[in-house]
Amino acid sequence: MSWQKTFVNIQLTAEDRPRLESFDKQYGNDTTKHLMDLTGSGYKISMRWVEEKQSFCVTLIGHKSMKRNQNFSMSSFSDDLHEAIVMANYKDAMICDGGEWDKHAQDSNWG
Repeated sequence: MSWQKTFVNIQLTAEDRPRLESFDKQYGNDTTKHLMDLTGSGYKISMRWVEEKQSFCVTLIGHKSMKRNQNFSMSSFSDDLHEAIVMANYKDAMICDGGEWDKHAQDSNWG
């Protein structure tokens, strides 16, 4: 059986920006703490610079052994790597309440 990955598009809105900043403060603005939460939940994390977008892309990938978000991926973009990591954690923990990403997909032009 092949392992098929599905991209889930969860975008942030302007209304999310103050909540995102407050969420980051709960972690003491510490990138490592965000990454520890995400990897501790079982996610694989990919990070890269996307020249065309002039931004970092942080992608969470649900491992096939996970009970939720199995074989799904979700990306966050920002010109600041820390912010892209915070966005990824915020989307998983706050928007999706640590649950299934595909139930929270939405459209926007930021995030």
